[in-house]
Amino acid sequence: TLHKILTETAKKSTDDYTDTMKKIQESKSRSVLKEDKTYAEELTKKIKDAESWLSYYYKADAEPDPAKKRTILEEGVNKFENVCGMNRAYALFLGELPDHDQAEKYFRKAFEINPNDFTLHSTYAYYLHFLKHDFDKAELYYFSSLEMNPDDSITNGNYAIWLSDYKKDY
Repeated sequence: TLHKILTETAKKSTDDYTDTMKKIQESKSRSVLKEDKTYAEELTKKIKDAESWLSYYYKADAEPDPAKKRTILEEGVNKFENVCGMNRAYALFLGELPDHDQAEKYFRKAFEINPNDFTLHSTYAYYLHFLKHDFDKAELYYFSSLEMNPDDSITNGNYAIWLSDYKKDY
């Protein structure tokens, strides 16, 4: 049955994703029970979700143990080494430890991947402001982030705190 095929295939590594999709497509073309189609769609979504860098980000975010969180983020950054968001998330985590040398390394990598990512500029400004206390450099990245997305409430809020704390500009 379709259920058996999909269950066996899902147990394999995600490298077999293409094979799974072919089997699902073949089974959809046959006369299949509605429950089996629903199961196939749910399994397909789970496989796709498991392949997203965001799944590593959210799993790490929910993990209270810093050592386990680090392991999750390292796995994610190794699997998605060319994804700006994954490098950004790992860099911020490293900055919170604090391991500033490694944090800077992963922020640089994220900027190489996507220098125009406003969230990266905002996150780096946050890191420089709150974690590294490099207030002058933080201001530059607040500006660049706000130039790209002036309505971002998080960046505006953090920049307001920066103005209040550092510039004493109320």
